[in-house]
Amino acid sequence: MVDRALKSADIVGRVPSILGIRPGQTDEEGWAAIDEFVADTDDGRKRRKALEDCIDENAYHFHAHGVELGHRYTSTAVVGDGTPFPAHTRDPELYYQPTTHPGAYLPHVWIERNGEQISTLDAVGHGRFTVITGIGGEAWVAAAEKIGAEVGVEIASAPIGYRLAFDDVYGDWARAREISDGGCLLVRPDRHIAWRSHGMADDPLSALREAIDAVLSRV
Repeated sequence: MVDRALKSADIVGRVPSILGIRPGQTDEEGWAAIDEFVADTDDGRKRRKALEDCIDENAYHFHAHGVELGHRYTSTAVVGDGTPFPAHTRDPELYYQPTTHPGAYLPHVWIERNGEQISTLDAVGHGRFTVITGIGGEAWVAAAEKIGAEVGVEIASAPIGYRLAFDDVYGDWARAREISDGGCLLVRPDRHIAWRSHGMADDPLSALREAIDAVLSRV
C-alpha cells in the first residue's frame, strides 16, 4: 500500500505542470497558463492529451481496489491449507480478486438473515471469531461451541446456505466460498480468514481445536 501511494503521488504531481501551473506564479500568469491549456493551438492540444493520459494513469490512484481490499496475510495467526494463493487473473493493484484462502479478507456476498439483506461481512467480526459452514456443517458449529468454552474465547457460528440462518438466496456465496457445503472457514475478528477446511473433516472437533490453538499461539 505504501509503494502504491508513492507511485500515485508521482502521477498526481504531474498535473500542475501539465496545466502550466508552477510555484511563484502571479494570478495573472496562472490564468494565462490555463487559457493556453484550453486554447485551439498545437501546444494546447498536446497538453490536453497529456492530461488525459495522466488521468488514465490516475486510475491506480483513485481505483486501486486490489491494493485497498486485496491485502493478504501470512503469519502465525493464519493456518495455511497447503494450497497457494490463487493467481491473479487481472491487474492485482487495480482489481480486487476475492478468495477464501487463509490470510485473505472474507469476500462480500449479499445474503439474508430473518428476511433482511445483509453482507457476509456483517455475519462475522464484532470482536469475535466466527466459523462459517453450510448445509450439513452442524458438527463444526458444535465444535466451535465446545472449543470456545474450553479456551475462553467466543467463537460464533454463521451457517450460510439455502434456508439456513444466513440464507444464500441467490447462491452467490456457494459460488464464492471455495469450500463445499460441509466445509468450514474460521474467520478472525478482523474478518480475515484464519483457517479453512474444504470439506467435512473426519474429526471436526480435533481439526478446529488444532487450528484455534495455532492461531492463538497455544501450541
